[in-house]
Amino acid sequence: MNKIFRFKTQDEWVQAIVDHLIFAAIRAVHDRGIFRLGLSGGSTPTPVYQALALVKNFPWSQTELFLVDERIVELDDERSNYRMVQENLIERLPQASKAFVFFDTRLSSDEALSQYQRHLDYAALDVVLLGIGTDGHTASLFPNSKLLEVQNQWIMETEPAGNPFIP
Repeated sequence: MNKIFRFKTQDEWVQAIVDHLIFAAIRAVHDRGIFRLGLSGGSTPTPVYQALALVKNFPWSQTELFLVDERIVELDDERSNYRMVQENLIERLPQASKAFVFFDTRLSSDEALSQYQRHLDYAALDVVLLGIGTDGHTASLFPNSKLLEVQNQWIMETEPAGNPFIP
């Protein structure tokens, strides 16, 4: 059953998400000894990452972070989702997370996709945070994209044609 929640302010929805993540992390660590969190890029999740980094006693040493979408730019580029997550979450943590798995744009696309797939082969994510663009896109999946029809792949490269978010 789907639920839709409405919040009056950004602070309210950020806190609701952080509260959910705390609950999910504690439960996953209790049940399996590890919490796996998928992180989206873009501007929507940024305040969540900043607030989450302030949570005391979050089980970071038992949390694996997975970046679920990336642009093909240098890791330190201002458009890089890796950079955004580093600056707004990872660099602010009181202790290191167990792992941070990301699409390594220093590699060729094929090598990076293969490397990322190897990480996903062993990991089921507990929670994935996704933002949504004004055009309805999420995780670099854009409206009317042929990739929305793909059902047998977990990771793929999106097409840049006509996409203002991919250089």
